[in-house]
Amino acid sequence: MVKKLSRMVILLCIVVTPAWAQYESSGLGFKGGLNFANIAIDPEPDDGFETYLRFGGGLSMMFSVNPNLAFDLDALYMMKGAKREYRSGNDLEDNTITYKTELDYITLSPMLRIIPMPGGGGPYILAGAEFGYLVRAKAKSDAGSTENSNETDIKDDLKDIDIGINLGGGMQFPLGDEGKSFFVEAHYVHGLQEINEDPSEDELRVLGEDYTWKNRAFYVFAGIRL
Repeated sequence: MVKKLSRMVILLCIVVTPAWAQYESSGLGFKGGLNFANIAIDPEPDDGFETYLRFGGGLSMMFSVNPNLAFDLDALYMMKGAKREYRSGNDLEDNTITYKTELDYITLSPMLRIIPMPGGGGPYILAGAEFGYLVRAKAKSDAGSTENSNETDIKDDLKDIDIGINLGGGMQFPLGDEGKSFFVEAHYVHGLQEINEDPSEDELRVLGEDYTWKNRAFYVFAGIRL
């Protein structure tokens, strides 16, 4: 099911993206902000991952079709991942170990923009896909001191490509009469495929069993369009 849907999304982007050139560009934009990142584990364990606050940003282009419809294309560097915390010891001695999985992607997101209230400002809805290329992957553990900290490269244990559904919306505010605008956006990105290369690898095992990982992300951006 995931493979079929992924192929359909890729085919749609291949067919639609070249056609964007015939539409009027509404300017180059720059956006950046927070990523409330997580990793969904299947089957879900009792002590799975928690949300890990990370960051991201990059370039954004908008191509107008008509006053109510446009295409967006975002090229971003997004930091993803998740974390887990374990507490050991007793009431007199609190030893908390934090495990962090840090996954950094270069992402490309083609999206359809629906503008209910045309006129240069106001709300809009975004729907499309996100394609990510993994450039960095680290597993970190921190027991509260430098001596007890550890970092492992896990990039070889993960797939290079990630595909997800990108849904969101925003609000645009015109800046003067020169076409510039300030905007804020929120996106939910739902990963469609397993990101771990082999669920049985020791570095990616949870509680001694085989699990699969999928990215989840909630972006909050602010930006400017020139």
